[in-house]
Amino acid sequence: MKTKRLAALGLCLAILMALLPNLQLSALADGEFDGSINFPKSITVGQTFTVSWSFTGGDPEVIHADLIFWNDDGDADKYTPEDLNGANDSFSYTPLETGSIWFSVFIANGDLPAFRSMSYYESYVGNDYAYAHGNIEVTEAIPAPGPAPAPDKVEPNKGSNIQEEWLKDDDLWYFVNSRGKYQTGWLETAPNRSVRYYFNSNGVMQTGWVKDDGNWYFFAPSGAMKTGWVKDDGHWYYLGGNGAMKTGWLQHSGEWYYLWGSGAMATGTQTIGGQVSSFDSSGAWLGYK
Repeated sequence: MKTKRLAALGLCLAILMALLPNLQLSALADGEFDGSINFPKSITVGQTFTVSWSFTGGDPEVIHADLIFWNDDGDADKYTPEDLNGANDSFSYTPLETGSIWFSVFIANGDLPAFRSMSYYESYVGNDYAYAHGNIEVTEAIPAPGPAPAPDKVEPNKGSNIQEEWLKDDDLWYFVNSRGKYQTGWLETAPNRSVRYYFNSNGVMQTGWVKDDGNWYFFAPSGAMKTGWVKDDGHWYYLGGNGAMKTGWLQHSGEWYYLWGSGAMATGTQTIGGQVSSFDSSGAWLGYK
């Protein structure tokens, strides 16, 4: 099912995008609101996919922006950027396996215009609003990168033009930084340091749970650090804006939750601090019993 869906989407997308190396959607020049939304027509594994925009005049505001990556097995990784600037900003995602990226961004000039019916793949920039959304195929790089040398074999930087790149070796991912070294510890990718990764002392990109400086963090299969609610092995956890796992009482969206020392969310009837509390199945606190 997924293969047929991707094939159909890919055919439509290929016809539309084969005309330009990058899509640039420009507003009509006869209004105050003027600018463009840009994104690449295609991407390969390890490259960074970036949606960027720049508008002048008017009062642009980002109403909606999100991105979902599906790998070839149908597993999804959703990324929802926050605090975006409607006049000039961007969001990015670096896929580390083949699949497809679905993205959407909607920018309004002042008051939100009346709803407009949109096809699955369509882009528009006008005087009142602008949007772009669609499906981008992620293909294997040709030629694919060769095996990464062991980290202790990497030579010191001998020049000023070292190219940063992702390398895959035996299903493990590494990142060569601008100093020509394998990255260790944290990596925040441009633009706007919007996606964070973590590499162990051998330079291997981490996924799942990682403890650093006394805090626990969770990384998606793509390696991107997660924030907000995360479900793992049947339990819900909450990760703060910096990615650190929360414990104890948590107030979120007007509700109270309790997270055990393991980070797992409490449900049902529980005794906490000598008092019996009741939580519904969503984890929201119902009060003392």
